Amino acid sequence: MGEVRALRAYFRGQMSDWLYSLRTAVSLIVILLLCWLNGDTLRNYLENAGMRITALEALFYFFSSGFGNILLSSSLFLVMMAEIPYQRSVQNLLLLRTSKVRWMLAQIFFYMIIVMLTVFTMSLVALGASSGALIFFPEWSDRSVLSDLTGLERIVPEYAISMSPVKANFVAAGLLIAFWFTMCMVLFVCTMCGLPHLGPAIYIIILTMATTILWESLPDFLRSFPTNFATLGAIARNFPGEEIKVAGDALIAMLSFDLIAVFLCGVMVKRRDLSF
Repeated sequence: MGEVRALRAYFRGQMSDWLYSLRTAVSLIVILLLCWLNGDTLRNYLENAGMRITALEALFYFFSSGFGNILLSSSLFLVMMAEIPYQRSVQNLLLLRTSKVRWMLAQIFFYMIIVMLTVFTMSLVALGASSGALIFFPEWSDRSVLSDLTGLERIVPEYAISMSPVKANFVAAGLLIAFWFTMCMVLFVCTMCGLPHLGPAIYIIILTMATTILWESLPDFLRSFPTNFATLGAIARNFPGEEIKVAGDALIAMLSFDLIAVFLCGVMVKRRDLSF
């Protein structure tokens, strides 16, 4: 029972440190402003086109596009998470009251909660900005009554219609969450290896190289870059006709990587003498 109370106190302290960090506050504000702009842009597009879509279709659009710009939103999220685990002396007190493995699992649980809370908050802000052009209906829009499907297909492509709205949103959101959670695990593994600055450097390279390298000039087998699997929209652009299959493979690959990262962290945390 004492260990449970210690972990709860740790989680509250870690959340407080994270929320009250100036780096977190500024990055989160910018991310939410970008989400609002993305939602407002969608609302203007729909109003100019004389269209209304369901809230689930709007959510799918936000998730599958990475809220308009997956590279920028991921870069800001990286800035938010780059400092964790926080190098605070209070961590030493926690390690006296619980095992190192439980401390590690608490860290991983904290990362997952932060990723999901961030995506949930971004979704609410984007939906709020676009709510003027939305209707609340639990199905896809009836395409048989539309004379021109071009505008709707830009928001919800044909491949998504083969799934239910809930399933399509689950897949699209799952890819984004998995991509960001994998980023957190890379940061954590590097910190456990005694190289806390290596993780951010790796993801800075990944995110910037996606825009600085002319991928169309590379052979096909070199184009499987992580950002090509970060969102369902990116998968659709790079693997037309295979969206659902590739999305499933990407989720399995990221889950497998995360499990390997958890195993490596468990090995290192047992062998290292943790001191903050």
